Amino acid sequence: GTGLLFLVRPEAVAMYEMKPLGAAGRTEVRCYYGALALGLAGFIAYLGLNELGREALVGVFMIASAILVVRVVGVFVDDGWGERYNRSAVPVEIGFVVALGGVLAIG
Repeated sequence: GTGLLFLVRPEAVAMYEMKPLGAAGRTEVRCYYGALALGLAGFIAYLGLNELGREALVGVFMIASAILVVRVVGVFVDDGWGERYNRSAVPVEIGFVVALGGVLAIG
C-alpha cells in the first residue's frame, strides 16, 4: 500500500502532516517509506513461497509490534492523540498485532 504510494508520490506524506522539503526530502521518502516497505514485503513473500511461512509471520509480528510500541510512545511523548491519524492508526495496529499473535499462537 503506502510503500508503493510513497515511492511513486513522495508528496503523499502530507496526509501524515509530514513535508518532504526539496529533492533530498522527496528522495528520503521514496527510500525509507517506499523502497524499504516494498523490500520487506518482497522478503516476506520470498519466505512464504519457500516454506518459511511461520518465519515470515514472526518477522511481520516483530515489525508490527515495534511500530505499534513506537507509535504509542510517540503519541504520548509528542502529545499527538489529538491527531486524527493517530487515533485511527493505534487501534488498527493493535488489532493487527493481536491477530498476528493469535495466528502464531494457534500455529
